[in-house]
Amino acid sequence: MLKKILSLILAVMIVAVSAGAAAEKESCYLLPTGTASADPYKSDSFTFECDADDPESRADYMNVNKFYIESTSVGKIKVVLKVTTQETMLELGFSRLVIQYWNGSSWAKYWDITDQYSYGTTLFNYNHTDYSATSGEYYRVKAYLVAQKTSISVELKTVTSSYITCM
Repeated sequence: MLKKILSLILAVMIVAVSAGAAAEKESCYLLPTGTASADPYKSDSFTFECDADDPESRADYMNVNKFYIESTSVGKIKVVLKVTTQETMLELGFSRLVIQYWNGSSWAKYWDITDQYSYGTTLFNYNHTDYSATSGEYYRVKAYLVAQKTSISVELKTVTSSYITCM
């Protein structure tokens, strides 16, 4: 009888430890993903997906410290982007940054710029101000970020801001 109880306790402990380790392992790999809503009247949606890659080998260099678009006066919109890394990158910046406007049914390109980088750094700042935006229009900004640590170790990240209404 004692043997059966000990066997049962051991089996329960093994299952509990295995389930806990599996849950802990999976939670280590949860990555937030999502997109800004195409309709400016709906909220942005974000989900979490599990990445099976080993986090030690995955390139997670960038911290997006600031990323937004604002309108501070009539017809004026300003984009602010600040990206930092813990280690020095060979190349840090974006391959493309697009200011988009809502055309009534989808987001369309208003203005864009490509290939803006800083080299041998841990900090990338970018600001752009446009004085010819249309008052009352909805605008947002999307950036395709790049952090290259070595010739084979690169992190790519796409970020999209919330939308604003131009003053």
